[in-house]
Amino acid sequence: MTFPYGLKSLVESISRAVLLAEPANIPDFLSNYMTELISFRSCHAGTDPKLVSFDFEEFWGKLFSFNVYNMIIYVTITAVNIVLNPLY
Repeated sequence: MTFPYGLKSLVESISRAVLLAEPANIPDFLSNYMTELISFRSCHAGTDPKLVSFDFEEFWGKLFSFNVYNMIIYVTITAVNIVLNPLY
């Protein structure tokens, strides 16, 4: 059985993103991921679909890691503020 060119790469990229993000609502996550991928792909017209999938996966992974890092910093700063400035 043959599959369309680039489909395997796309499924691998989507799978990695779902495993990394661990979304509560997978259908919504996939909808957003694919919408962003389509937008990314339109900026890379004529590029090999496999490369677009992998490039987007790398871009998305860096963005996800950056957001997680910022969330950790925010939570840490908030915890320090609570310890240093108790409400009572």
